[in-house]
Amino acid sequence: AGFPRHARFVGRLMSQLPGDTRLPWHRVLRGDGRIALAGTPAGEEQVQRLRNENVTVLSGRVPRQYFLGR
Repeated sequence: AGFPRHARFVGRLMSQLPGDTRLPWHRVLRGDGRIALAGTPAGEEQVQRLRNENVTVLSGRVPRQYFLGR
């Protein structure tokens, strides 16, 4: 989001989104490209949504080629 060191703030906001949100929450990753909720049902859903958009996910990580502003 362009705000260094604000990951908890972003996570908190996202955890409060309504269940039917259209916000593409699944596109939010850790700074190193890892799935933050890996190993959880939400993490599995995130991986599936990314793959549905033809984004490669390898070992719980999205390659940098998919990052904006790289």
